[in-house]
Amino acid sequence: RSMEGLAVREAAGFLDGATIAIIVVENTGRRVAAYVGGHDYLGPQGQFDAARAVRSPGSTLKPLIYAFAFDDLTLHPETKIADTPIRFGNWAPRNFDRGFRGEVTVREALQESLNLPAVAVLDRVGPDRFRAGLQQVGIRLDLPRAAQAAGLPIALGGAGTTLSDLVTLYAGLANHGRMAWPR
Repeated sequence: RSMEGLAVREAAGFLDGATIAIIVVENTGRRVAAYVGGHDYLGPQGQFDAARAVRSPGSTLKPLIYAFAFDDLTLHPETKIADTPIRFGNWAPRNFDRGFRGEVTVREALQESLNLPAVAVLDRVGPDRFRAGLQQVGIRLDLPRAAQAAGLPIALGGAGTTLSDLVTLYAGLANHGRMAWPR
């Protein structure tokens, strides 16, 4: 009930009719403690479970991208990385605030959710390899219809997934990388 109330309160702050979904999982046992599929389940959209809807994950995949590089031993949290303008063919990603920090540690880049370092790390890891790694543990990333292969924009939300899958991934991070589905 408290999560349902939270969802309703948070949704009231959005003018665009956003739907709020919440899943709370106890990391150690993977028990689902709360599941709110939407703040207005019986509202005008009908019975819509936003926790299972495929949406852009925004920046939430960045920690996993860095985790792949850590596993490869190509990066460490204190490794210096550039947060400077960069181009990948016709695409020039930017940070949300449109600024640049110069040289930062990977830790700082992740803490500040910097886009350019995350895209550069995904370029090292390989977007197809990253997507395949998620698929190996049962997590699906839906690419845009025009895309034939995973691309670097997935670092910034350019592929779809569900809140349920994100919760599963984050619970795995909290459990030293061991994946298990919430119950």
